[in-house]
Amino acid sequence: MTFGSLASAFLPLYPLVVRSVAAVLRSDVAAAVLVSLASATVAMVVLHSVARPLLAERGATDTVLLVALYPVSRLHRSVTRPRLRNALVVGFAAIAGAAAAGFAHHVWIA
Repeated sequence: MTFGSLASAFLPLYPLVVRSVAAVLRSDVAAAVLVSLASATVAMVVLHSVARPLLAERGATDTVLLVALYPVSRLHRSVTRPRLRNALVVGFAAIAGAAAAGFAHHVWIA
């Protein structure tokens, strides 16, 4: 197994999305940058929507700023897989939170 196939084994969605966008843009670099920026934007918007009910508007905005400006956030500003992974993780967390909130309104009697 070569390094290239090993790298894509962990998150094949990122190379697939980049290749799909590159087919339209005709540039691998532009596609990777666009996918990374779009993923980071989605992650921050979803993070804000998850934090808003818990921390109010100001707290949600502060949360997004802290995540975006954290010293290791250089990973979020580079063209890498963590951006897409973070968007997916935050999205799934939002879905799980919404599901948990829906169940919280029901009284379960065993």
